[in-house]
Amino acid sequence: MSDASTTSLITAVASLIVALVTGGLTQWNRSKANKNAFDIQDLKGAVDSDLERLKAELSHGQAVSSTQWNVEFAAYQAIWQSLVSVRNQTVEIATWEQSMEALNLLSHLDADARLKSLYERAKSLDAALTTFARAVQDNAPFYPQNTRHTAIVVLNQLRSLVEGLLSFVVAHGIGKEFWTDEQLIPWRTLRDQEIEVALKEIECVETAIRERLGSVRLFD
Repeated sequence: MSDASTTSLITAVASLIVALVTGGLTQWNRSKANKNAFDIQDLKGAVDSDLERLKAELSHGQAVSSTQWNVEFAAYQAIWQSLVSVRNQTVEIATWEQSMEALNLLSHLDADARLKSLYERAKSLDAALTTFARAVQDNAPFYPQNTRHTAIVVLNQLRSLVEGLLSFVVAHGIGKEFWTDEQLIPWRTLRDQEIEVALKEIECVETAIRERLGSVRLFD
């Protein structure tokens, strides 16, 4: 075979090899591209599924991470525990005279004893409010602002009540002339009105916490 023929044959074979390799690479790239397309489609499907799940959760409440919720729930525990004490002390102030009267004990208390009892109850409520205020403020970053605002309304309302009670005791202190029951009616009416408003605000705080507990949906 002549050199020219040999050269032509080599060139033809080389061209065939290049064509086959090029074709193979193109087919491989096309196959890889198709696989990538399928992978992307699968990923998109998974993302869409997660979004739909979150939408469903949000339609029934707020989705919150378990880590965030653990902190928020601990805040509610502290607030609720202190709020129970505030409620009990408030109700005690509103009802202690009626309770004593029902037991026929009120008539046995002189003016000084009644003032002392009122003073002790006012101080107990004041201590409960201090604990409640600490729970509200210390946990402020970890629960919704509207709940905190309602709690602050309770604090302000009951602080005013305590100040009024203590001022009354000072004005009619031990050894001073005590008002008669008739004279006490206007003061008791005002006191009972303040207590009624405060108890309603306490219920608002409790309701806000309950609604929050019922609306949260956890995700990891």
